[in-house]
Amino acid sequence: MQGDALRLPFGDDTFDAICTSPTYGNRFADHHDARDGSTRRSYTHDLGRTLHPHNSGQMQWGPAYRDFHEAAWAEAARVLAPGGRFVLNIKDHVRRGRWVDCAGFHIATLQALGLRVVAIRPVATPSLRYGENGEKRVDAELVVALEVTR
Repeated sequence: MQGDALRLPFGDDTFDAICTSPTYGNRFADHHDARDGSTRRSYTHDLGRTLHPHNSGQMQWGPAYRDFHEAAWAEAARVLAPGGRFVLNIKDHVRRGRWVDCAGFHIATLQALGLRVVAIRPVATPSLRYGENGEKRVDAELVVALEVTR
């Protein structure tokens, strides 16, 4: 089923679990068609098509990215049953040489919606080692399990 994370077609308390890996708001959100043989990559390039207007894969880290995910996580919390689990796979990134706490934002947003962190596990990832911050990559993704407390 294909849908819109901002308007889920399900009633309240429908699901026992949601598992997701949202976009990171990093350079993968760039809009380019790398036909020049470069090693640049993006969601648009890898899919070979323009993304849907409500696809966060085209959003750089910033207010629009955060607003989108606050709305998406509110919808996810709405359709999760009490005691349900939300499993988040997320990774921070480096922008202009500075660490961006993408994971912290997502976790805090979900906690503000009434979910409680029950486990956080780092998973080592090699990352792409080219581009502006090629030597400053984040070495692990986080798998975060949260539970609905209402």
